[in-house]
Amino acid sequence: MSFFYDYFIAPQISDSYTMVSTITYIGLLLLFCFGVVYPYFKKRGWLNFDMLVSIFPYILIGALLRVAEEPYSAIKLVSTSIDPLSWGFWFVTPGIYIVMFFGTLFLLHLCWVFGKEKTLFYFKAIGYTIAGTILLAYLLLLTEPGHFFITLLAIIVVSSIITFIIYKIKPEWIKEKLNIALITSQAFDGFATFFAIAFFGFGEKHVLSNWVILNIGVWAFPIVKILLAIIIMVLIEKSINAKNRNILNFVRIIISIIGFATGIRDLFSIGLNL
Repeated sequence: MSFFYDYFIAPQISDSYTMVSTITYIGLLLLFCFGVVYPYFKKRGWLNFDMLVSIFPYILIGALLRVAEEPYSAIKLVSTSIDPLSWGFWFVTPGIYIVMFFGTLFLLHLCWVFGKEKTLFYFKAIGYTIAGTILLAYLLLLTEPGHFFITLLAIIVVSSIITFIIYKIKPEWIKEKLNIALITSQAFDGFATFFAIAFFGFGEKHVLSNWVILNIGVWAFPIVKILLAIIIMVLIEKSINAKNRNILNFVRIIISIIGFATGIRDLFSIGLNL
């Protein structure tokens, strides 16, 4: 019981992570993704860029809800809690991931049951309507709009430059839209974190990210993220074939989801900082 408290409960109270909790959450995430989501998507032919576009509004919703728990946020709806019966538990890790993963998958399945060939159309329509409404409210409530849009512009410029460089070296890799999503998501996360820490006084809670920042420097974090994304992209492109294309596409989708989720959360933390 002491082990569970020290490595899972206590860190959640302080809104941080340990190596044990990080590895555990990653393991559970991979188990759920490859044991449940991958077979479900593969059966319906959804392992492509259009699927990522369909999921994106739900990534946005999850990231925005996560900001609503932060103590420094202008939009603070709940307080951190270790009690599953409290709303606060479901706005932080692992609660927010449970809600968004199962909620999104459940809604997708309902769209498939009632929509069949129009499944993704209905799924997108619902997702972008809800996400757009929440996004508009958040944008209207920004406390630091200058910081928000400067950071967003910097992320877009850097991501575009990186994509252009890769296009000049290996244009066929950039023709695959999931590669662009993979690179952009990690650049988004890396630079959002960099700006948040370097210029706006935020800290890093994740163990591995914090190790890079403390031992090398915050400037290295976006570089490491982008380099890892490029390495993953190169490995995927060199090993992809007709037999494993589905699973490698799924890997790109999952990495993109995680990158966009954390990056959007950091960006809005900057814009809504009190």
